[in-house]
Amino acid sequence: IPVNVSLSSIRVADVYVSVGASVKKGDKLCSFDSSDLEKRIQELENTIAANNQKTNADIAYYESIIEYYQTVRSNLINLYTEEIAQKESDISTTEMNYNTMLNDYNAALNADNSQFSNIDLAQSKTEVDELSEQLKSLKNSLEIMKLDYNKDLLEADNNIAQAQHDLDVYLLENDSSNERELAELNAQLDMMTVTAPCTGVVSSLTVINGQLFEGGLVAEITED
Repeated sequence: IPVNVSLSSIRVADVYVSVGASVKKGDKLCSFDSSDLEKRIQELENTIAANNQKTNADIAYYESIIEYYQTVRSNLINLYTEEIAQKESDISTTEMNYNTMLNDYNAALNADNSQFSNIDLAQSKTEVDELSEQLKSLKNSLEIMKLDYNKDLLEADNNIAQAQHDLDVYLLENDSSNERELAELNAQLDMMTVTAPCTGVVSSLTVINGQLFEGGLVAEITED
C-alpha cells in the first residue's frame, strides 16, 4: 500500500521507521518541519484571543443598548397605563357629576317657577355648561394621551429593533477570516505527521532526515 503526501518543498524533520520494520495502523512513519506553521498558528491564536476579548466587549455594549430601550419601553407602558387609568377615572367621576347636575337643572326647569329664580337657573345652567366643557376637555385629553402613548411605544419598539439590527450586523460583519485560516493551518499541521494506513511491514521508504521533500511517495507498506 503506497503512502503518498501532497505536501511539497518542506523539510523532513524525523523518520521513525526503516525498511523492514513492522508497523501497526496509526504508527508514525515520518514527520515534516512544522516550526513555521506552529509559529503562525500561535500568532493567530493570540490574535483571535485579543479579538474575542474586544468582540465580547462590543457585544456587551450592543446588548446593554437593547436592554436600555427595553427598560424604557417597560417604564413607558407602566407610566401610560397608570396615567390613562387615572384619566379614565376622572372622566367617569366628572361624567357622573355632569349627569347629576344636568338632571337637577332639567328638574328645576320643569318645576314650579316660584321655587327657582331666574338667577338660580342661570347659575345652574352656567355650572352645567362648565362641567360639560370640562368633560369634553378630559375626553380630548385622554384621546391625545392614547395617541402619544401609541407614538412613544412605536418609537420604543423601533429603537429596540434598530439596536437589535445593529448587533446582528456587527455579528455578521465581524471578521472570521482568522478562525478559518486557523482551522486550515491546524488541518495542515495534522498532515505534518505521516502515519501507517494499515498494519504491516515497511517495504520501501523514500524519505530521510533533513531531506527537502517535494511531495509524492513517502513509503510503501506490505499489509499483513
